[in-house]
Amino acid sequence: MIIIMMIIIIIKIMMIIITTIIITIITTIIIIIIIIIIIIIKIDITYPREMYKMDTSKLKI
Repeated sequence: MIIIMMIIIIIKIMMIIITTIIITIITTIIIIIIIIIIIIIKIDITYPREMYKMDTSKLKI
């Protein structure tokens, strides 16, 4: 009985650890996706001008 109780406790602890790991992974993935979307939006807003500047500088050179 004691062994069975220990096994059950270990399994519960493992489940808690696994769920926390999964939750942290999911939240980090969501944060990374949000950061990527923000970067893409900023690039969309500012990058065409930068591209034109690059093109003109290349042409001048």
